[in-house]
Amino acid sequence: MEEYSVAAHILKLPQSSLCELARNSVIQSGFEMEVKRHWLGQKWYLPGAAGNDINKASFEFTRVHDPLKEG
Repeated sequence: MEEYSVAAHILKLPQSSLCELARNSVIQSGFEMEVKRHWLGQKWYLPGAAGNDINKASFEFTRVHDPLKEG
């Protein structure tokens, strides 16, 4: 969490960007599926809005993208 606080302060990121950054970090992590399901919701693995549980991720469906397909 400290890294996110520093990034938010230096880059002046809004709360929605921090939530998206944290969500993408969990998706790309080596955590087991059960851990990801706990933090991101039951369908975290689905692309786009279908995989976003607004109650877990705390940002709008319109901001959701698939970080694993980018790059």
